[in-house]
Amino acid sequence: MVSPDSALAGSRIYPTTFKRSPVSLVLVVKLPPCVRSRIPVCGNGALVWCCIFSRRFRVPSALVLNTTYEPISVVSARRAVVLVLNEKASIVAAGSDCMHSERRTIEIPSVVRLVKYVKVPHHRKAPPTRRAILARDKHTCQYCSAPAESIDHVLPRSRGGANDWDNVVAACRRCNVRKADRLPHEIGLHLSRPPKPPWRFGWVYASAGPSVDPHWLQYLGVSA
Repeated sequence: MVSPDSALAGSRIYPTTFKRSPVSLVLVVKLPPCVRSRIPVCGNGALVWCCIFSRRFRVPSALVLNTTYEPISVVSARRAVVLVLNEKASIVAAGSDCMHSERRTIEIPSVVRLVKYVKVPHHRKAPPTRRAILARDKHTCQYCSAPAESIDHVLPRSRGGANDWDNVVAACRRCNVRKADRLPHEIGLHLSRPPKPPWRFGWVYASAGPSVDPHWLQYLGVSA
């Protein structure tokens, strides 16, 4: 069985780098000969792109779809561009930013679709990392509804609690310190809702954070 990461690993044969300047990011892509012959490149076989990103140079992420349009991975926009240039994927949706070379402009992909089908496990379970828990609970404390910046084990680890989706919640620092290694009811705290594993594509939020690109929603089964 082939994993999404191993399926995308082929692009690493042609390394890429970002060079940051005060006004732009430059992507240098080493292309395979079969692609290089059809695209204007520099003398050393590298394709140099000047990337003008908005939002203080935030490098975005891209959703990778299988040929069946099923989400299988989240990669950096740089990786997505390399997949497109190496003809391993095609652009399905793009944002407002572009990458420019002397003779060509390419949109920064937000969603790409693989050219060849990749067999992946049907049930992919995201680990309950801090980022994933905060994303699931929308960065809201599950005890007092204040903004949350930490996570808490409902049944403390010191008392046998497991580090899984059913026992970890987002919590503000105040509630976390107050609760310490006690149970919520022992200090008068109550959960706003029982913790549970995220839905099928919860791993996307674990990878990209709570605010995903609106272009992704139709492929995640979420209404815009």
